[in-house]
Amino acid sequence: MILVFNDYPRFKPDLTPYQMFNAGIIGGSYFRNITSPKTNITYTTEDHKQFKFLSKIPKHKLITNNYDKNINKYKVKAGSSYNDWMDKDWIDETTAPRGWIEWYCHFYNGKRTEDDERQIKRWINFASKESGRFRIRYQNLITKEKSNKIDFHPVLQQNLLEWGVDSRKMKP
Repeated sequence: MILVFNDYPRFKPDLTPYQMFNAGIIGGSYFRNITSPKTNITYTTEDHKQFKFLSKIPKHKLITNNYDKNINKYKVKAGSSYNDWMDKDWIDETTAPRGWIEWYCHFYNGKRTEDDERQIKRWINFASKESGRFRIRYQNLITKEKSNKIDFHPVLQQNLLEWGVDSRKMKP
């Protein structure tokens, strides 16, 4: 299933935020307590409660204190740290202080912000079928190898999952 957002037709993730968390992302630590290195504001484990669609996700998939790769669908560590995201200015604390996935949760819920264009451009560059470098890279690999097994480039599959792409649906 490809999601369609009429106001942003180029933004077409395969998965809802619920499906992403349920599968296992960010080592279960996305909604742990974090303190912004820029503003010194602490965001708490209660933050996930604003998204009612996450209420049935087991807590260990949302708020472990430490990243646990075994919670991830592909059992690997993928991506970089919160501090790296902050250093690279990938996070707009005024709209989604935890980053891309929090922004997507809000967007999925219907909330639109000044950060939508930037976040959708990031998704297009990372995960779209037309120009997403990681999606295209994975597609080229599975086409070359004629394989799309669960253990085929698991870090790349985990990264795609964390951007709303179900790599299992991609065909060799």
